[in-house]
Amino acid sequence: VAACAAMAAGAWLALHGKDISEILENMVEAAKKYDPATSKLIKNAITYSKTNPSEKELRHYLEKLEGRLGNQAIAATACVLAYEHKSFTRAMYLASNFYGDSDSVACMVGAILGAHLGIENLYSDKLRKNWIEHLEDKNKLLKLATGFYTQRKKSLQQ
Repeated sequence: VAACAAMAAGAWLALHGKDISEILENMVEAAKKYDPATSKLIKNAITYSKTNPSEKELRHYLEKLEGRLGNQAIAATACVLAYEHKSFTRAMYLASNFYGDSDSVACMVGAILGAHLGIENLYSDKLRKNWIEHLEDKNKLLKLATGFYTQRKKSLQQ
């Protein structure tokens, strides 16, 4: 439940235009309400990312977390977001390229960072555009993403 609360808090705040540091702080606090150990794991992962490890060192850290359990996956998600939150492509590369449950971590990183950056930023470079062009049910997903983006813009204007 703690990992779910952290993910929900992160996605909600990202969708409403909050900065990454605020998103991560709230993810830690949301987890703490249900399980202090999960909260601590997330906080430690964020702290580690801020030491500016090399990508190889980061991958090794993520492999130690494994990401197979909810608390590990949300900590790995926070770790990647703290390390890279400006480039969606790079964050997805980092989240999906370690031994462990990297597909789950990449999914969570993509959800939070996608909501944070907005669809206009996700569709701007050729690599990401190529990713979107080859998605199964692309039109349904773009319609859903555009709806979230429209709602986000409205909430930011209020």
